[in-house]
Amino acid sequence: MGRFNCNGVPLSYRQVGKGKHVVLIHGLAANLAFWHLNVLLPLARDYRVTVYDLRGHGNSGMPPRGYSSLDLAADLHDLLDHFQIPQANLVGHSFGGVVALHYAHLHPERVLSLTIADSRVRALQPTQSPKDWPNRDRALKKLGELGLAIPEDEAAPGLWLLERLASPEMREARKQFEGSPMFVPFGGWNGGQRTAERWLELMRTTTARHDLISTAGLTLDKLAAIPHPTLAVYGENSAVMPSCRGLQRQLAKCKTAIVPGGGHFFPLTHQGLFSDLISQFLEEVARQDRRKYDRFLRRLPVELRELSNRYLKAETVNVSKQGLLIDSPQVLKMGAEVKVLVTLKPYGQPIAIRGMVVRGNDEKTGHDRRFGIKLIPEGRGYKSWKEFLAA
Repeated sequence: MGRFNCNGVPLSYRQVGKGKHVVLIHGLAANLAFWHLNVLLPLARDYRVTVYDLRGHGNSGMPPRGYSSLDLAADLHDLLDHFQIPQANLVGHSFGGVVALHYAHLHPERVLSLTIADSRVRALQPTQSPKDWPNRDRALKKLGELGLAIPEDEAAPGLWLLERLASPEMREARKQFEGSPMFVPFGGWNGGQRTAERWLELMRTTTARHDLISTAGLTLDKLAAIPHPTLAVYGENSAVMPSCRGLQRQLAKCKTAIVPGGGHFFPLTHQGLFSDLISQFLEEVARQDRRKYDRFLRRLPVELRELSNRYLKAETVNVSKQGLLIDSPQVLKMGAEVKVLVTLKPYGQPIAIRGMVVRGNDEKTGHDRRFGIKLIPEGRGYKSWKEFLAA
């Protein structure tokens, strides 16, 4: 575990694994330990996973202001730059999911995919009254047994409940929530008293209470413009299902998964299922990305020259390790040996490979300038070509 200076605030982090990058963003009143080993380690088998404490949480610094999703998205941007992460799959729980959405809007080129776990998005769900909870009667009864009654006019019942549960007199009582749909992150093994004390300090000494209930500019039209593959995972007993349905409407590439019997903290109570859902989604994203990349490879700028003549500019129609199918501006002779200079996208590196024309005009499709070139498997250029296709 380490720390780095992020926009003037020290942030605590941990990194494990190798591969494409995945960044896990915890929610309010939690810390990086929220991503229990049953979620973190399975992902680390195939990915480079980064977890960190949001400002004001865990072992990170607590500045007096700057806790909106816009502010926290700026911290995330600094984190990606600091660790030289060009693109990442973002996974966010609760408010962490809102941070991920805000970041995807601001920096779409840095995001590969989004997994949003039980996040309330205020542009989609402006109000959240206990009377609308799917398990309202059971939840309110449980809270009543603890002496907690959420005021009917409370504008932010989630923050109200977290602050009451974090109070010292609730230390023993709140442990009753562990393992239930009403589980909260103030328990013995999940941060305990220190997490509760940090939350109370955050609420009482900073602008977080005001910042966290702001949309911070993340409007419906900005959500609708997010182009990334998105998995919205919500608990069956979630109080923020309107946000789930809203994400389905607003995001063009959003799929959903509902956790049976899950509440807001299902990443802790249903760790195996949640981990499997993330892994399956990321595998699907990788397959789609590979198909997109394969299509991208089909059109490469090339220059051709019969060994005694000048170069001719052309473009590939299809490519493989064995050869190229190209559109040429003029007729090439069957059996002619040619030198092929290929510019590899997206890297822009030209490589030279020897080849032979093995296929002439394509009479079936009417392409009278389409030719097949079989590459000669020798030399540094051919080796670079194979490495490029295998990347």
